[in-house]
Amino acid sequence: MTQPKKDIVVAIDFGTTFSGIAWAHTANPEAIHIIQRWPYNIAGDLGGQTADKTPSELAYNYDNRKVLPVWGAQIPKNMPRLQSFKLDLVPEGRKHRKATLLPDHHDPRRMNYPHRVTANKVLIDYLHALQEHIPKVLKEQFGTALDSMSFKYVIAVPAMWPEKAKAQTRTCAEKAGFGRASDIQIISEPEAAAVHVMTKGHLSALEVDDTIVICDAGGGTVDCITFTILALQPVLRLKESAAGDGKLCGGIFLNNLFEHFLSGRLGNCEGWDDDTLGAAMREFEMETKRSFSGDTKQDFFVPVPGLADNESLGIHRTSYKVTGQELMDTLLPVLTETLELVMRQIRLSKNRPKSVFLVGGFGQSPLLFEYLRRFIPPEINIIAPVNGWTSVARGACVKALADMSDPAPQIQVESRVSRKHYGVTINVPFEDGHDLRKRYWDFYHGAFYITGEDVQESVPITTSYVRHLLKTQGEVNSVPVQIYELNTLEGEDAPLYFNRTIKKHAILEPPLDRISKATIPVKVGADWKEYYKVEYKIQARYYSAHCEHSLWFGGKDHGSVKVDYV
Repeated sequence: MTQPKKDIVVAIDFGTTFSGIAWAHTANPEAIHIIQRWPYNIAGDLGGQTADKTPSELAYNYDNRKVLPVWGAQIPKNMPRLQSFKLDLVPEGRKHRKATLLPDHHDPRRMNYPHRVTANKVLIDYLHALQEHIPKVLKEQFGTALDSMSFKYVIAVPAMWPEKAKAQTRTCAEKAGFGRASDIQIISEPEAAAVHVMTKGHLSALEVDDTIVICDAGGGTVDCITFTILALQPVLRLKESAAGDGKLCGGIFLNNLFEHFLSGRLGNCEGWDDDTLGAAMREFEMETKRSFSGDTKQDFFVPVPGLADNESLGIHRTSYKVTGQELMDTLLPVLTETLELVMRQIRLSKNRPKSVFLVGGFGQSPLLFEYLRRFIPPEINIIAPVNGWTSVARGACVKALADMSDPAPQIQVESRVSRKHYGVTINVPFEDGHDLRKRYWDFYHGAFYITGEDVQESVPITTSYVRHLLKTQGEVNSVPVQIYELNTLEGEDAPLYFNRTIKKHAILEPPLDRISKATIPVKVGADWKEYYKVEYKIQARYYSAHCEHSLWFGGKDHGSVKVDYV
């Protein structure tokens, strides 16, 4: 641990629909603050109205041949904008992306990506806007003293994201001005929420050996994670009790379902247009979705301006009647997917969970709370904690503080459960019982070998490699290592041989040029040619949302290994 310095820890919760920022001073780590002032016009003025988050939206203002990004609440009301671009960082997100996902308005103003603008470019511009906004707000707190303070940044990412998307987020943050990618800490969103739950306000209700499920239900994703408490004091020690899981079934998909319902019922009516749908969706977002708890006897009325009265359809004085049963039937697919995620955590947990905590924007929904309560065993508590909407940013800030400041509450995650098998292909001597079709001749050893797979699931993982490189090929700076991944059912072993279910995960490029060639032995192979025999190890350390690889040779650490995720 380092001694407290005049450092500010800043945690970014970049969400599908809204984004938030938490910060704290390392000298006073107990005080976690939420940025609540945001620019409200193109000029960037900070208004008097406050909010815990700002919309995850971006537009481009073309002024005097300059392209200026405009973001969040400062985007003018009728200005075309990009939304839900977080989902475009993963292939699955592109498939599920919907045009009308604006959190407070049906979106006739939604714009497509401008020419030559990618999802990464949009993310960089949005994160850069956040990065520039942070010191503007903190300057009001610290004045000129802020100029001598250094910043530590941590960004929360969905646990369900593939490694490539997480790495892209880090790279985009670097390009947005948050510092070197290697210095930017990332943490999974549900783990950050778990830290908040167990350190701020709920620790008194928890005991050693308690197991809890965190359901982080946000705008786009729902991520679940399960922890067992090993110790509360002096260090909060946790271990993951089930492999985390997640899906694209967040709150924006409720909007999609309701919009589809309305369009199916009223889309053929004379006068139906974007303005009519927009008015109805505003009412759904701001009132209906937030107050509906699942009571099928409760009716709702949404405005449908421009439509004439129609008794058979339920339209009266520009209002459309939606019964509670219709609403429940419409929204049920999102609810059932979320329930499946939570129940899977309960079923797979090595210890029986005591409580389920609902966090995130969708996690504050009374409908989700009541639906889960109907099906989750009654002995398991369901809790919507205080500050649940900002729990990810708060928890990420607490975790980063614990890693760099002694006075901060100390938190240690001792072990995590791998969500997949990870491994490499290896060569082993051919033996009776192996598949004859898999044998081949190795020119160095002069023997038949078989290609199998070595799956490592412990943390950290140290894998030994032996490479025989023809001396006549000259200097070898790197020998790429292909890492594979495999999704299997819980407890199912990985196959012995490579097959179509195994997918490429990443390519490691160990920097062999750091190793002096004078220290590498030369051997003569079965073909009488000289080979370098390079014996080295790659050590992998898995953290909350990323993995770090290092090259070991001759018992010494030779630095980090470049990783290209597939």
